[in-house]
Amino acid sequence: MNKQKIFSTAKVIFPIVFIAVISTCLISSFVPTAEKATPKYHIVDAHLHYLDFTQETEGFEKLVTEMDKAGVSKAVVFGMPMAKQWDEHAPNKPSYYLSNDSRSYYYSATDYMMMVDLQRQPDKIKERFYPFICGINPNDKYAAKYIKQLLDTYPGQFYGIGELMSRHDDLTALTYGEPPRANHPAMLEIYDLAAEYNLPVMVHHNVAGYFSDEPIYLEEMRQALAHNRDTNIIWPHVGISRRIEVPQLIEITREMLAENDNLYYDISWIVFEEYILKDLDGWAKLIEEFPDRFMVGSDIVGRWGRYAEEVTKFYMLLDLLEEETAQMVAGENILSLVEKANAPRQ
Repeated sequence: MNKQKIFSTAKVIFPIVFIAVISTCLISSFVPTAEKATPKYHIVDAHLHYLDFTQETEGFEKLVTEMDKAGVSKAVVFGMPMAKQWDEHAPNKPSYYLSNDSRSYYYSATDYMMMVDLQRQPDKIKERFYPFICGINPNDKYAAKYIKQLLDTYPGQFYGIGELMSRHDDLTALTYGEPPRANHPAMLEIYDLAAEYNLPVMVHHNVAGYFSDEPIYLEEMRQALAHNRDTNIIWPHVGISRRIEVPQLIEITREMLAENDNLYYDISWIVFEEYILKDLDGWAKLIEEFPDRFMVGSDIVGRWGRYAEEVTKFYMLLDLLEEETAQMVAGENILSLVEKANAPRQ
């Protein structure tokens, strides 16, 4: 190409480039740059599994990093009371209780595994967690004795009991032994022990069966709450699990709260997507009626990749609440339970 053609080409290109640069600068001056995302609420995670159904975890160090990203200052933490069996005929090892139709079984070592890991952490990490005891068979009348042994082994270091599994859809169906229930005699002994230590008890208890619009298991929870009024019970997921379809859930929840001063609800997991998101205004109104009885949790299980997502999803509900109520639901309500437990920080 000769010099004349080069110059001719340049005369065409340079103005175009110049105009493009100027246009970009002008546009950018009117379009605000995206600010670095910062947490909107100070959250205390009321529901966090340190271990998964194979009793594995990504560890506390990585967990704290993800908590910081999500604006979570502290968390109630527990292991996983069930372990998924890997049958010899299963072509792939299971990673979740629904990975295949192999059975699950109760796994008490989960509490020790979690506590050993937590004790290895520096104080700046340890002080951010409130460990709960969960590794019991809720049908075993020795369960309260096991919990007492753990409380004696780690004096002042446990802040609650749970998440204990009761009426948990497929997990109950896949677990060896009789179906657990919130009012089982073994569970009643646990409530009495919890009252002695002023420990809250978190009980997963489905309010109904699969595809049922009748709350057939509600009376079992009523009896559990009435057994010892000194025991505060946290009911995760508002009694909802997979394929539990109860149209009158708001009315049931309001009635249960009015009847039971020792009842608290955590709104973690799929109750948020399946129920709360479908009627945000209705649930916000209910929470304003009982502002000290609801709490949020991630319900993340041993792997922290989705942690921030499972925390920040609650923002759209918290935004509808009065500022004081939002702060209570985001963290103050769970703190009010664990910080008055007979397990003072050392």
